Amino acid sequence: MNVKLQRIIGLLLSVAVVVMFVGCGIFDSRDGDVRPLESKVLFSLKDFGEQWREANDPDFYLCLSTEKVYPCHRCKILSKVKIVRDTIRVELLGVYTPHECDDSPQRANSQTVLYIPDGNYTLLFLYDSVVDSHRLSITPSSIKITKGDAHLTEPLFSTTQR
Repeated sequence: MNVKLQRIIGLLLSVAVVVMFVGCGIFDSRDGDVRPLESKVLFSLKDFGEQWREANDPDFYLCLSTEKVYPCHRCKILSKVKIVRDTIRVELLGVYTPHECDDSPQRANSQTVLYIPDGNYTLLFLYDSVVDSHRLSITPSSIKITKGDAHLTEPLFSTTQR
């Protein structure tokens, strides 16, 4: 098969995949709403586990969960995470609630992968005009979170063994 024909087939397949996703509503923002946070956000940092980690696997998961229970298990906390040197900045955007629900209540949650080495970090949570600050210390044997000036967020554990 010549190169020109391969490119045409590749382009047609790419267009077909995009049309499928759009047709299925994956990129459709009308399948749910983003609502304001209505409760505290509980958080923890979980080690991916050295024994299961492969070359490009994340080091940790930042796990978030609301105190409020929502009527649907597909509700998610939306956030943006940025890491600059020793500061982990988590901008909380709200709670995504789907229009179609399955009637199995649970807390809104999310997991974000973090590629960070052991060390000491400032963990900032930002939502509207609220800024919560915590200290995070990661050693080979433990993960320690020291609660700082916080109104909206609460660590689930102060110390976790690795």
